[in-house]
Amino acid sequence: MSRVVESSFAVGVELAETNTVFSRLDALKNLEGNPEKVYIESFGNAKAFIVKGIPDPYFNSVRGLTSEDIDQLDDIIEFYRDHKFGLLFSISFGNRVSFGDSILRFLGLNPWSNGDTGLHYTVLYSLIFYILALILGYKFKNDLGAKLGRALALITIIILLITLFAFTSLSVPELGR
Repeated sequence: MSRVVESSFAVGVELAETNTVFSRLDALKNLEGNPEKVYIESFGNAKAFIVKGIPDPYFNSVRGLTSEDIDQLDDIIEFYRDHKFGLLFSISFGNRVSFGDSILRFLGLNPWSNGDTGLHYTVLYSLIFYILALILGYKFKNDLGAKLGRALALITIIILLITLFAFTSLSVPELGR
């Protein structure tokens, strides 16, 4: 089985995902009074999304950014600055090693269980941050977003653990072969 994905297919999947997010958030934005405080702006091929009522990077993101949009970066940053909202860039460079994996290797940590395949240990490393988020959510109960942050951290921890145990238990017999 080949692991190669045609770039046109990957672009199509990304576009479909962007359109889905746009459709959902546009519907939320058009609710009376915009209760979730949704803001959407197009910048060339890219769409920038802010949902102040849902502090989740899935919804608060820039999608569809290409090299053709490089001149739009200042405007995108200004859009987030105007709404007093943080911005995180996640950039992929084709088949190159991810920057996060490079950082882990620099720190002497393996990002994968079997070279560049197997269990991606970043899932385990991320659990540390979700557990910290859960603890902070309980410690600062009355702060803005604490309740939602606790809930998201707890849900993410549960999903990660279930997924981890499910896939680990499925692959253990294969290790002995």
